[in-house]
Amino acid sequence: MAYCWDLPAARAGDALQWDPVASFSLGTLVGAAMTFISVAAVLAAFFQNLQAGDLDGAKWGSSGGLVMPSFFFQGAADIFNKVRDGAADARRRFQETGRFSDISRGILESQQQEVLKGVDALRERFPPSKTRERLFQRLKQAASNQRFAASIYDLALRLQPMAPTGSDISSELWSLDENRCSVSGRQAGDGRRPWIDVNAQVLIDQQVAASRLTDAGMARRPLFAQVAPEILAKPTYLCLVQLFDVFQHLDSSSASFSAAEDAAIDQFLRVLVRTPVMRRAFRHAVDVLELKELDGSWQEEIRKIWFTRKGGRPCAFEHIFIGNLSEDASGQAVAGGLHCWLKFYLEELRGTAKYLGYVYNRNPKDALLDHRFVSGKFTWQHAGRSLLKEGGGFYVGVSPEWLLADGTIAYLETMDKERAERQGWQPWLGARDTGYTKDVVHEGFRYRQVVCHAEGSLVTVFSSFLGSVTVGAEAQQYTADLDRILSLNELAELLPTLLVDEGIALARESELCTE
Repeated sequence: MAYCWDLPAARAGDALQWDPVASFSLGTLVGAAMTFISVAAVLAAFFQNLQAGDLDGAKWGSSGGLVMPSFFFQGAADIFNKVRDGAADARRRFQETGRFSDISRGILESQQQEVLKGVDALRERFPPSKTRERLFQRLKQAASNQRFAASIYDLALRLQPMAPTGSDISSELWSLDENRCSVSGRQAGDGRRPWIDVNAQVLIDQQVAASRLTDAGMARRPLFAQVAPEILAKPTYLCLVQLFDVFQHLDSSSASFSAAEDAAIDQFLRVLVRTPVMRRAFRHAVDVLELKELDGSWQEEIRKIWFTRKGGRPCAFEHIFIGNLSEDASGQAVAGGLHCWLKFYLEELRGTAKYLGYVYNRNPKDALLDHRFVSGKFTWQHAGRSLLKEGGGFYVGVSPEWLLADGTIAYLETMDKERAERQGWQPWLGARDTGYTKDVVHEGFRYRQVVCHAEGSLVTVFSSFLGSVTVGAEAQQYTADLDRILSLNELAELLPTLLVDEGIALARESELCTE
């Protein structure tokens, strides 16, 4: 559309005259027009990129090309702060009913209400006009979609710069985990000691050591003393809870998923692959591991790794995030997997899991100072049985996307022996099929990460506690010796000591050995 201005002809010799009022009005008009054009451009880019496959952040934030006003981010943060009450109510309903769907339904409804309020608050920041009303009417229509709140938060994450730190990939993924929760335990000492940080989002109570000889519960209280309800409202956590609900009713004997189950899996992956930690994992896979075939199909590759069943076994997601019915070496039914802290917390909350006490084979005093990791013994009511887990470990407070990214990189780095060796992995002789181990350090503590494959598929990824990074030379040498392949004579000499240290056998001088 062209506009024609009917201006009076200037007479020869007339001096050019500027009307200050007209100039101000014209400037205001141009400024307002540019403001609305900018808002429209931002919104158009926003909705376009919600469906885009920009996994590594090259188009968003990393180049610094798009700048949003600070009140936009504050508004997004306010939305999630205000759903705390809704999340707490949803959690109480779950505790009463045991239905995972009660959590997601309550939180989604609360988020939708708060987003609509946020749109109204944003509308008041613009001067009244017909254009404003039309624009925000469209926004309110979009806000009626329950994914809108998660999309705003997702956009805020995408706009953050994401540059490699130069450290190892495990440390980088840890540092990029923006959704990790603060965790605290009790002060060292006997009895019910005060909390180190009572304001932490997650409070864990490890209490006492579990019995190695009986299934009696030595711990008198739940492992999780408190979990802030707003954690459940974070988009990636909420999608994970929705998957818990789907897999609760899933036929584990089927190799395929229903349309509803496929939709829930796709939504979970769609939200997770856009987080900084998953985008960094993608870049490591493409740039360092040189898996060029992954470029442009990251979500599909993640699905193949985590949600493929083979040989009648559960998929890796079921085993690691959900837990499953398994068997020990004697054929006894036991709890398998369940290396996700959020799943254990929810099982404990609805009364289907019972913590029996902590289990640490090395440096237990150091382990009790580390509130980021728990290794314990517990029972779990699953598949109509009471299943025992002699020793299960998981990181506490880490986000679902970090668990997925960490496990994915562990699998991709060990797809063949040569690649595993280049990436610093060592063969694990305890694996039923193919396994590797690698030591990592997080927040001053050392862990041993284990990854296992079978028939070219990921079976499990888990970690065990080794100790503080400041342990003495003797303890460090002991840990290193565990990786050394022994001769038959060395094995015969050291095996009794190793069995006692690992809690498998009792020392000969033990009082229990005389009974």
